[in-house]
This record gives sequence, C-alpha cells and structure tokens, in this order.
Amino acid sequence: MPDLVDREVALNALSPYLRPIRASMLTAWQRWENLPPETRVDLGSGSRATIVHDLTVAEAAKQVSGVSIHNFDKLKVFLIGPCALRFKKLDERKRSCNQRTNQVDNFRNQRELPGIQSICNVEAGYVLDRLGMNVSGFHLVCPNGSGKPYWDFELHEAQVTAIITDLFDHSGREDADSPPAIYHKKSAGIILPFSRREKNDQDP
Repeated sequence: MPDLVDREVALNALSPYLRPIRASMLTAWQRWENLPPETRVDLGSGSRATIVHDLTVAEAAKQVSGVSIHNFDKLKVFLIGPCALRFKKLDERKRSCNQRTNQVDNFRNQRELPGIQSICNVEAGYVLDRLGMNVSGFHLVCPNGSGKPYWDFELHEAQVTAIITDLFDHSGREDADSPPAIYHKKSAGIILPFSRREKNDQDP
C-alpha cells in the first residue's frame, strides 16, 4: 500500500505530464461543446459527464505518452509516471462522485489496485460553474476516502510547467499549520500523520 504523499512530491513526479493531462480534459470539453445543440439539449448531466469522461480518456490515450492504461469495473486508471490517475468530474469541493465498487473505494482510500504499483492515487477533473454550464477550472486532487481531498492543485494553463517546484517557495520554513510531507494510511481508510523518522514503521 503506497504512502499518501505531499502535493509537491506528486506534482514533481507528474510535472512532465501536467500539460497533456490538462489538454486532454480541455479538448474533451471542447468536443462536447462542438456537438450539435439539438443533441446536447436532449442529454442530462449524467450523460454529459459520461460522454466528457470517455472523450477525456480517448484524448489522454493520445496526448499523454509513455503511460499504461488499466481497466477495472467502473474504473479506468492511467499509470502516469509513479502515480495512478483517473479522470473524473469534480464537485465544488473537489470530490468525485460515481457508483461505488471495491476498486473505486480502494482507489479513493489510497489503496493499491491489482497490477499497479504507484506512490499515490490522484484524480484529474473539471469543476463546473454554479450554473453547471461551463468549466470553471481543471484540478488535480489527491482523494482521501469520502472526505475532503488531502490536497488540490488547479491546473492553470500558465502554471502547467515542467518546473513545478518553482510554484512552491517554502524558503526552508516549516509552517506549523502545514501537514506532514507523508501520511501513513490505515486499511480502513483512516489517515494518520507520522513523523519522517517513523517512515519505515510497519502497519500495526
């Protein structure tokens, strides 16, 4: 079971892929908007989410190079660098919603999936505006079970760069309000912080 890693660690690992990840979601949404209006008006929000998801997966398979794609029941996972990633529509609190399966629960609770070795599970998704008509932002989040994501990073076009570390200037300062760089996960989905010197400890 992989440790829950801090945002900077995951972003540095994913930095070569952030631009095509965002481009895949943007292109998929544009393809949705290019459908005839008479077609879109007959489709509900659930159908739209499914279509945009399938278009995003298709675009990512073309635009994100050097990845492997793993199919599970109700779950399609990209192994991108050292991270397992799936594409999802996100709500205003940056949480994904979908039918519950064991694989989905394992993914959202940061458990490894069969045949996939990764440092963390992340979700790339779009958030709609209050009217639910237009995209207000593209985000990369680290799911934390059914609760608030452990971290969230908005994929602004100007910020999607290969030098992610430049976006985070901590100036060598340890902020008392900042979470530990690595969290230890319990099998029940409860996430507990632990110090770096305890990193090699085993689960009780």
